[in-house]
Amino acid sequence: MNKVVEKHDIPKENLNDKIADYEFEGAVVSVIPQPDGRFTIRAVFKDDSQSSSEPKPNPPVEKKKSEPTVEPKSLLPTTKETAPKAAIELIKEFEGFSDKAYPDPITQWQLPTIGYGTTIYPDGTHVKRGDTITEARACECLADHVAKKCTPALTKIPTWTKMNSNQQSAFYSFAYNLGAGFYKGANFTSITHVCDSPEQWNDSAWIEEQFGKYTNHGLKGLVRRRKAEAKLFCTPT
Repeated sequence: MNKVVEKHDIPKENLNDKIADYEFEGAVVSVIPQPDGRFTIRAVFKDDSQSSSEPKPNPPVEKKKSEPTVEPKSLLPTTKETAPKAAIELIKEFEGFSDKAYPDPITQWQLPTIGYGTTIYPDGTHVKRGDTITEARACECLADHVAKKCTPALTKIPTWTKMNSNQQSAFYSFAYNLGAGFYKGANFTSITHVCDSPEQWNDSAWIEEQFGKYTNHGLKGLVRRRKAEAKLFCTPT
């Protein structure tokens, strides 16, 4: 009969170290996500004689370097949040959180959305009808998208390093909403002009006017979002 040994409540940042710290010879090791965002390490032994009821820590010098067999990497998110805190807060405010997949207002179920505006999970799979998500996981998906999609595109803007964190945060929100590749895009002449005109960054009325051109014909939610982005852009750090 197989013997199963489990270690519970392991934070994701400690998973690799904890797996390496325990002797699991002859076992198949898997990592199981818990509802609270932590993980359970499970070792299944095919022969009772190969293990004791509790895993024994190895001495530090004898840590194994071999990779354990684990669940798919999508269960082990490691992407760190790279955007300023103000950017994440603004995105969350206007995206809103949903623990269940919902249809896109325009394309309906052709583009299911979940969490804080997520349509594709970090592992590349698409959100589908019936999916559910915890807020902790939704935050990880948001951070992953920001780090992998928004940051690489935004940091290519020539004036990016001249912007303070609030100005960068405003563009993070804009990019998360309308696409990270907006700079010099055919339909983004005005916002590109903002990027290229640091001499006008202190003109709050002009900044609000430029941001305000991207509201999809005056949709109330987008009008509010563009005003909030413009206000943040003009807020000193």
